[in-house]
Amino acid sequence: MRVQRISEMKKYIINNKSVSLQDLCEIFDVSLNTIRRDIDQLEKENIISKVYGGVIINDDSDVVPHSHRVVSNREAKESICKIASTLLSERCTIYIDSGTTTVPLLKYIKPEMKITIISNSLDIFNEAAKYPKLIIISVGGLLSYPTNSFIGIPAINTLSHYKIDKAFMGTTALSVLNGATNNSYHESEIKRAVISKSNEVILLADSSKIDQTASLSFCSFEDIDVFVTDEKPNNALISAAEKLDVNCIYKQ
Repeated sequence: MRVQRISEMKKYIINNKSVSLQDLCEIFDVSLNTIRRDIDQLEKENIISKVYGGVIINDDSDVVPHSHRVVSNREAKESICKIASTLLSERCTIYIDSGTTTVPLLKYIKPEMKITIISNSLDIFNEAAKYPKLIIISVGGLLSYPTNSFIGIPAINTLSHYKIDKAFMGTTALSVLNGATNNSYHESEIKRAVISKSNEVILLADSSKIDQTASLSFCSFEDIDVFVTDEKPNNALISAAEKLDVNCIYKQ
């Protein structure tokens, strides 16, 4: 019976992407201790990961490979980060998101500004090695190879200890209706935690991502304080930004 239950549980989690332990108890009509033992078995098979109060499927199959994103729109990303660097201020604590758009921001941070940088991005840590005077804090966690970033409960728990003045966030897609979206459940979890701790949310995205939507929303459009992009957005987005008090900055 246990083998059959675990098999059915596996199918259920795969279909739903994430589920609470309480829901699993009700669906399979077993105790919480039994569910935890079954979950331990699925975790050993590297099928799921535990999160607070539940589990999520280990599936980032919709994420564009990191190697592809590195070479995509390099000039636009450089331009975006140069603009975004004008928003930096002395002695503040900032978060630099994972993703290839945010990495060039490091070269524009002057060490004398005494800025503390928090990140979950392996790319950020590798790039920061070129600038040893920068103050870098890693949130830790499990390394996700599709996104080259650290994810999971340790990362989220670490974030709870910090007050973030400005969060420089990347995104897979952006629309007025669906906000900022991406295709990684684990990354979305981290992004939401960062945004909840940040006084100012600064979204960095090139123009090809505008009016696009990925599968998971991590931030509504109205929760963005500043949107930095490489060229003037369409009139509909600018109009919505004005109504919702989102400051759009782009290369003139």
